[in-house]
Amino acid sequence: MEVLTCVYLKTLSQVDGENSRSTLLIDVNGQNYNLNLWNPWNEIVDYLQPYTTLKLYGVKRISEKNSTYFSTDSNTIVVADPDILINATAINNVSYCSRSYYLSEIIGESISPYIAVRGSIIHDCLSSALVNNTKPSENLSQVLDVFSLQYENFGYSKEDVYKELR
Repeated sequence: MEVLTCVYLKTLSQVDGENSRSTLLIDVNGQNYNLNLWNPWNEIVDYLQPYTTLKLYGVKRISEKNSTYFSTDSNTIVVADPDILINATAINNVSYCSRSYYLSEIIGESISPYIAVRGSIIHDCLSSALVNNTKPSENLSQVLDVFSLQYENFGYSKEDVYKELR
């Protein structure tokens, strides 16, 4: 078992079924090899673009009859584009509010705590309106009651926030 850094060139074959496998052509330091990706890694090829860097931990190097290839198993870890690190918290944040992620991670602006509370109020109003098939403004008073401790902590009254969001 070894650690292998390589470049994905193309998919040679895919076999579905009980023993699913994808065979890739990879480049390792200028030399081409086949890489067998066994379940669960066989499906990663659907998301790879040619010339994507791969790093495989615990991959097996197999030499048979004047040929060498690499093969994964259930203990192998495959990382696509290992030079790009994505923060797990950022992934969670973008799933909750893509605008907030964009502002903080892409533009680099931090959101004030009151703006974050206001954004949560707007999210809840929109969500409630979708569920109840109503206008968001019809749910605003009820949502403000839920968030009262948060906006009052920043010195805002229910009336202030209501006027601002209405």
